[in-house]
This record gives sequence, structure tokens and C-alpha cells, in this order.
Amino acid sequence: MQDPSILVQPNDTSALAGTLARFQVVATGAQPISYQWLRNGVEIPGATSAQYVFVAGNDLAGEGFSVRVSNAESSVVSTAATLSLLAQGTGVLAGSLDQGAGNVDGRGSQAQISEGAVAIDPTGNLLQITRDGLFRKISPNGVVSTVLRGRGGGKGDPSIAVDNTGAAYIAVYGKTGETWLDSYYTILERITADGTFSKYSNTTNEYISGLAVDSSSGTLYLSMGNRIDRMSPQSQRSTWVGSGSDGYANGAGTRAAFKDAKGIALAKNGDLFVADTGNHLIRRVSAAGVVSDFSGVAGQAGFRDSAFGPALFDDLKALTLAPDGSLVVLDNGSVRRVAANGSVTTLYKNEALASAYGVAVNAKGEILINTAEGILLMPPDQSPVVLAGQPISYGAVDGSAIQARFTGLREVTR
Repeated sequence: MQDPSILVQPNDTSALAGTLARFQVVATGAQPISYQWLRNGVEIPGATSAQYVFVAGNDLAGEGFSVRVSNAESSVVSTAATLSLLAQGTGVLAGSLDQGAGNVDGRGSQAQISEGAVAIDPTGNLLQITRDGLFRKISPNGVVSTVLRGRGGGKGDPSIAVDNTGAAYIAVYGKTGETWLDSYYTILERITADGTFSKYSNTTNEYISGLAVDSSSGTLYLSMGNRIDRMSPQSQRSTWVGSGSDGYANGAGTRAAFKDAKGIALAKNGDLFVADTGNHLIRRVSAAGVVSDFSGVAGQAGFRDSAFGPALFDDLKALTLAPDGSLVVLDNGSVRRVAANGSVTTLYKNEALASAYGVAVNAKGEILINTAEGILLMPPDQSPVVLAGQPISYGAVDGSAIQARFTGLREVTR
């Protein structure tokens, strides 16, 4: 048996007050290895993974952070690392702390931001489509620019997906007026990284509840509630799977049935995973268009992990694929992981997440959760920390980390 040893000690780090900071250790030794982070020698509750992510604050500056690495043989404590606060102090990436929501371009506090769906492009820019149909770009240093205006919308939550070239695919839903005589419309567009846009035709003016894109072919997958459509770059659209009527059935093509399908996620092998909310299921659609149950029990609402019997879902709202191929789903106030074999484990549960709608997983395996009031970041083996906004407070205040507030955020994607 090998005693634990530390290969890479935690390094000193610096951050703006109110933003996320992290320490990390690399250790070896006989497995299993456990970790416990310490602040000035005192254990930090819940900090039990190889990295410790936290919100930088004045009270933490200059403190000594170390980690105890243990296995069955012995334990070893790392050298202490310290946090330094950057001179800029608490800053605003984009938006004003006192002007509220809006659509004003500019740098930092000169800009105003309104709610919308967001996605990260390959260069690290945040792309946003607002409910009012503005397509905006926020650079990593906080410069906000409106790329395109007048995309429509206003009557439903927008959707966005980004391919590996940085092109964004947006769907907005609106109405020509406010009377019963006015008609609804859907706008579906592709916007390249340089701002060139092209409209898809054949939108059928139906609400699109989820988007996914195959970067290799440019094929779009559209979640339509009771069916999944596919659309080519030339706007050739067809129903791929689903009968077009609410129901439950497995099988190929239109022999299958969905009920209130919402979020969708496309795997590298061509499988499409669907949050079939009305049937309390996660469904899998093979590349050949055959629908099967992946996890859950059809028509049976509940909350149960696989360790206690067949997994049950209550109110599926969103799902995304993690780098390891597992699914991460939001289910009525809980964050749950679905392994490749369909088994379910609850990672975190809190009533404050009941309104959470969007979820994404970054390359580090950190889970980002979009609540109605903010965005949380959940590192592996650690409870969520606030990335931006206030999880329990409503508002339209921009700022760094816990200073910011959001109202009605709906979707996050990687």
C-alpha cells in the first residue's frame, strides 16, 4: 500500500471580490484517496474534492488554505496557499448596478442587459438572444455589442444553440399584435461569428421548446412538444420522430409519441436525448430514428434514485450532456446525473432550485445551473456556489457574482 503524496501543491491565486476563485491539488497514492480543505487549519464543511471553488471576499484575503489528503495508510497536509484580491475590487462585467435591465451597448457599467437565452461561443464570448429579439455579444472583458436587432419575439422563451464554428442558431416566438385576430410567428435563424445571418423558412409558426445542432452536417433538431423535427441548412424540414399528438409510445419514426417534450441534447454518436416531461421520462432517439425509454418509468411521477429501485422523475425541465457522456438533468429542485446505463443519482437537492430551467456542464465537469434569479456553479463533489445573481432574490441588477440579480432567466447552454 502506498502512502498519499502530493505531486502538485495548491498555488496562490487572485480574484476580484465577489467572483469565483479556486485552489487545486494533485495527489497520488493507494486508492481511495479523500480530500479535506482547511482554512487556517480548520476544516471547511463540504470542501472534499481535489479542487476548492468559492466566492472571493475581503474576509478571505490573506488566509491560508491547505488540503489534507488521506487514504487507509496515512494522511498528508499540503502547503498553504493564499488568496489575493485584485486592486479593481468588486467590478461589473456588463451592465449598470443602478439603471436596471435594458439594451444599451457599452463597456462594463455603461451597458444594460435584459433577460434572454445564452450560450458560449468557441472564443469565450457570451452570445445572447433576448425575448425582444436582440442578438448580443458580451466579450470576456465586458464589452457589450448588439450584433443584430429586430429578430422578433416577445411571446415565448427563446432558444439558442452554438456549433463548433461559433455560429449561433436562435429561435424566437412572437405575435403580430395583442388581439385574438393577430397571428403567432416563429423566427429561426443562423448567425455566423461575423454577424451574417440567414433565415430558415418552413418554421410553421409553432413554438420551439428546444434546439440542438449537429456541427458536422449543420442539421438542426427542433423540440416541438409532441414530436422532434429535423431541418437541413437549406430549410428542408421533416418530422423525424413523434406522432404529432400527445401520448406515449416507443418505436421508429412517427410511431413514437411524446408528451410535452422540452430540452434536447445531441450526443457525438448521433443519439438524441429528450426530456419527455409529460411522460416523466428521459427518452433516447437513435441515429436511425428509433425511440426508446432511457431512464424513468412511463407515466409515473416521483423522486427516486436507482439505488432504491427503478428511477423516477417528477418534473423534468432541462438536460445536458457532460464531457464523460453522462446526462445532467434538472428535476423539480434537484440536480441529477444519469449514467450511460440509465442509472440515476441525485447530486444536489434544494427547494430553491425548483424554478431552475437551464443547465450546462463545462469542460472541467462543473455544472452550471440557471435559476430564475441567477446562475450557480457546482464543482464536482461540491455544493453549488453563486456564479452570478442571487438565487433567492428577484431583480434586474448587473454585477459580479452575488451582487448581480436576474429576473426570469430561462436557459443556459454550453
